Amino acid sequence: MVKSEIKRNVSNDRASTILVSNPNLSPQSTRREVMKAIDPAAQGIKIRAMRTKGKEGVVLATASQEDNVKIQSNVQLRNAGFTVQESMGDNPRLRVHGVQAELAPEEFARAAFAQNFQGKWTESMFRASFKPLFKTGKRDLDTVIWVVETSPEMRRAVLNQGRLYIKWDSCWVADFVRVSRCFKCQAFDHVAKFCRGVEICKHCAAEGHKEEACPAKNEPPKCSNCRRAKEDDGHAVTSENCPAYNWAVRKRLRRTNYGKEAEQQGTQQPPTPCPRNCDSAGNAKRDREEASPQGPSEKRVISDLDRPEPPVTPRRRSEGTEIAWKELCRHCFKYGHTTSQCLSLVAACEHCGLEGHKVETCPNRGSSTRCVQCIRLKLKKDATKHSVLTQEICPAYIMHIKLVNK
Repeated sequence: MVKSEIKRNVSNDRASTILVSNPNLSPQSTRREVMKAIDPAAQGIKIRAMRTKGKEGVVLATASQEDNVKIQSNVQLRNAGFTVQESMGDNPRLRVHGVQAELAPEEFARAAFAQNFQGKWTESMFRASFKPLFKTGKRDLDTVIWVVETSPEMRRAVLNQGRLYIKWDSCWVADFVRVSRCFKCQAFDHVAKFCRGVEICKHCAAEGHKEEACPAKNEPPKCSNCRRAKEDDGHAVTSENCPAYNWAVRKRLRRTNYGKEAEQQGTQQPPTPCPRNCDSAGNAKRDREEASPQGPSEKRVISDLDRPEPPVTPRRRSEGTEIAWKELCRHCFKYGHTTSQCLSLVAACEHCGLEGHKVETCPNRGSSTRCVQCIRLKLKKDATKHSVLTQEICPAYIMHIKLVNK
């Protein structure tokens, strides 16, 4: 789903997006002034969507280049001090894993340039294309994950290189694709601090109470976002298979500028959005920072054209062929991907089977080896006393193979 969406994003004419900004006004004030200055009906302008873009201003998505010209030639906007220019979309973001926690943003950026791009890029070009935003990950670890905003060209250069050398560490990189969810109204694309909606229960999807006071805790969870869209709501709002969440992910990918040359050059495509962490059963917990539709379509989460594709069932494959779902990641120790493709922010230990640290820093070296996969399945303790790498006797591996071969 994600790769096909990026191909569509690469081939689309992104010049049909206009950024209207005014440094003296907030994005909300800019939005109001733009709606006063432009009359789409009188000027014959087809507006597909309007949204604020951080502190930069308001983004208008139009139906054609002709509509862009009409907006750019609007005299009232120019006289009011607004800057009107074509927007190429949001810049992509990358995750840099394994950076020393004590490094400051300036020191991190300086090391990234000096050890990886000196002689290839000028420092001014690098600083404009590589901007550290924030760091995430477990607080009690010596290393963190830096999230950086890059230009499409810098993203391709970093992903082609595969990793960044930062001080004494070789740090692997991956795309950062994440959609936020409000803790208050459960909708996407904003956080509770700025939410104007009503309180909605995370568990039962009813209004007026929080999950802690939910009277239906013993009943199956319901998804409030899918209920708004009149879709099947028989799942938790945090489910990775939630149709509303998949719609929000596609929306985020369409708003990101990965560059028109990405498809032709064959560079890595943005992967499935990464979960922030995983619970003890191995279920992904999604981060919550991004998207609820604005304007008249506020309650509409999914359109008929935006329905997610049905999940693809793995097929039986003949022995001797490369079977992706048999591969075991040496970072999170889950099947179906390699370490370089891993999206998990939480490492797992090969020795003790616990999450939050690697085998090199395992505090339980004196104890017997336990399988992290079997621990996630909550098997009896005796059934977990083996290495996760001994697949021939691992109950979790045997169950996994039976599942994918159904």
